[in-house]
This record gives sequence, C-alpha cells and structure tokens, in this order.
Amino acid sequence: MGSGQASPSSCASRPRTCPQPVPGGRLAAAIDPAAGQGPPTNVFMVPADEFFFWPGLYKGHRTTVAGIVGAGGAPVVIETVSLEPRVFILDNIISEEQMEVIKGAVRHEMQRSAMYTPTDDGTHYDEYSNGRTSSQAWYKQRHPLTEQLYDNIAALTKTRQNLAFGMQVINYGPAQHYEAHYDYFDPSMYPGESQFQNGRNRMITVLFYMNDVEEGGHTAFPRGDDYYGLNGVITDYSDCEHGVSVAPKKGRAVMFYSLKALGHMNGALDRYSLHSGCDVLKGEKWAANRWIWNKPFPQQ
Repeated sequence: MGSGQASPSSCASRPRTCPQPVPGGRLAAAIDPAAGQGPPTNVFMVPADEFFFWPGLYKGHRTTVAGIVGAGGAPVVIETVSLEPRVFILDNIISEEQMEVIKGAVRHEMQRSAMYTPTDDGTHYDEYSNGRTSSQAWYKQRHPLTEQLYDNIAALTKTRQNLAFGMQVINYGPAQHYEAHYDYFDPSMYPGESQFQNGRNRMITVLFYMNDVEEGGHTAFPRGDDYYGLNGVITDYSDCEHGVSVAPKKGRAVMFYSLKALGHMNGALDRYSLHSGCDVLKGEKWAANRWIWNKPFPQQ
C-alpha cells in the first residue's frame, strides 16, 4: 500500500486499517523506508462505529486512489485543496458516458432552485431567492453507469450506498450563482424535523462538474484561508475573491466534509465548510451533487 493510499478492501474489515486518521484514530504502525521496510506509510486504526475521513496531509498533496478505476480506465487522483475545510479535487472520477446519462435524464425537468428555509414552527418551506438563481432537478434513475459511479464513490469514502440517495443536478447560466451556504442542516433551526435530530446530517458532498465552463463558475470556500478564518464576519455572501476555490473542469469532482472528523457520528458541524457557487461569467455550468449522510434515512 503506497503512501497516502487507502484500499477500499483493506478498510472494509473490522478493525479497519486505513492510511491516516479518522476521528479518534490511533497510530498503529509507521513504516520507515530507511530501515528497509518499504515506502513511508502511516497506518491508523479506524473505530468500527465511525467513518474514514481523508486526512489531506497538506495542501497540494496528490495520490492515486487504490482499487477504483476512473473514466476511460484512468486512475482516480485525489488532491488536497484545503485542510480547514477538508476539501479535495477528484480527477477522472466521472466519465463522458455517465455525464450524458445524468444530463439526458433530467434536461427537460429542470426547475428554478429553491432555498431550504426554516420556519417559526421548526420545519421549513421552499423559498426562491436572488441568493440562489440556478435551476435543478433530481436524478433518481437506476442505470448501470451511474450505479458504477455510486459504487466508486462509496469505495472512495468508505461508506455505504444507503447513506446517499440519487443526485441533485444543477445548471447555472450566465450571471447565475448560489451564495455562500452550508450543505449541513443546523438541527437547532429545524427542531420540528425529525430527520435532523439525533446527530443525523449530511457528512460528505461530492460535486461533479459535467462540462467545461468558459469563464467563472468556481466553487469557493470563503473560510478556507486567513482572510475570514472561522470567526471572521462575512457581510457579502457573494464574495468569491477570498478563501480557496476550485475551478470547474469536465470530468472532475470536488469533495468536502460538512461534519468534523471528531464527533461526526454525533453530527458535529464544520463551520469551515461554508461554500458558494460563484457567478458563471461566460457559458453555462452543469454539475451534480451526491450527498452522503452519517446515518441512514429514517425509513431505512
């Protein structure tokens, strides 16, 4: 096993051993190449009741994900964009054929995107806002190509498919955007909705880019550097000039965590994960969200 690589099969057993930490993980072994033991590798024990979190190591770190075959048979490469929030780029993760299946299934079902807005009684309503001007539809079909994609994402994240449901497909035209927001749901804002209680929440977002955008359309994380940091006051939620950002590229995905590694099974929210879909300045942007939760859906 190479440095920084995690084999899906090696992480499936109990106790699971994966390179680098998840919450509460303890260093089990360190291989020293100078002692003739092989390539440098840190092996951590993953508690059986928690999930693997990709560690990142440092900004710009790149490694090939073992056990996953990407688009056209190419290896899937994961690159660390940020450690706080925990953000990664995945190249070669989705194929041309998979993208066409997804877009073709929903192209004529797109409707204006709404905001999930809390009410006084602790539930929510769908609000249309200038802060979110994209269109969207849900991809719920079962197709062999997208099932293969879901299998790869489950292997990459060391999760199960019953922790995710379909994909939200989104389209941005010129000047369209989604201002800074969180993908998690703050349970204190939705006390009347049982699905967000007992620590259950969105844990991981995998956002697939399904075309090359002529200009703009980045995914920005404004708290990803020292300008705002964790506690800086943000007054302009359309600000895409600060923090860290990922440029859309066809066949690429950005993966980030909305929960903290320490306490994720209890729903510990990561406020660093604030992010936005920046204005498309020229052309259009097609993307799809696959959300992975920390606990199964209530009916399962």
